[in-house]
Amino acid sequence: VFLVTPSLRWLPQETLGAAAQPRSAGAPRAISLPMLLLAVAYFLGGVGYIVAGTFIVAIVSAVPGLEELGAGAWILVGLAALPSTPLWTRVAARIGRMTSLGLAYLLMALSLLLPGLIATPAAAVVSTLLFGATFIAFGALAVAEAQALSPPQQAARTIALLTVIFGLGQVAGPLLAASLAGPGCDFRFSLVVAGLVVFGAALIALISAFGPGRKAADA
Repeated sequence: VFLVTPSLRWLPQETLGAAAQPRSAGAPRAISLPMLLLAVAYFLGGVGYIVAGTFIVAIVSAVPGLEELGAGAWILVGLAALPSTPLWTRVAARIGRMTSLGLAYLLMALSLLLPGLIATPAAAVVSTLLFGATFIAFGALAVAEAQALSPPQQAARTIALLTVIFGLGQVAGPLLAASLAGPGCDFRFSLVVAGLVVFGAALIALISAFGPGRKAADA
């Protein structure tokens, strides 16, 4: 609750009541390009998020010198997550939501690539901190962007659909990681691939950030 409550400030109040508002018969149903890019990036982000979240303990425990830390890695994640929402709020206010989302995805991609490529205690700790600093932020940023791109009467439905898309990414992530791990259950290659997937999400978000209509969406 302590971590989620600040994220609720990202949602304008009308979002909470949007589901109760009837949709007019002539309301447009077409998906805009910015919304499509947001959804694709959010799906790819879901893939990387669940891979990092699922295997973070195994990642840390496999690094020589950090075997005893194990589940304590979640303490580092929590410490990094505590200030993340207000910090990313300020970043988004300065450079825009989609640019901030692209940056958050880049940092999450780095959190996956580091332990996949460099098996050192420093890399594992930095990876854990980066994951903690981004996993709440990119969800809050994506929801806020979906709210901004949607008509008020469709905002709740749009956010619900975006949540389903993110959930599909969370289903695909472990399947991808397990298939790449092989019989030896070495997840380093899986982490690298997941990092590249999230890097793709970052590129999509940044492309959208500098596309037409950004100033209106960020207003």
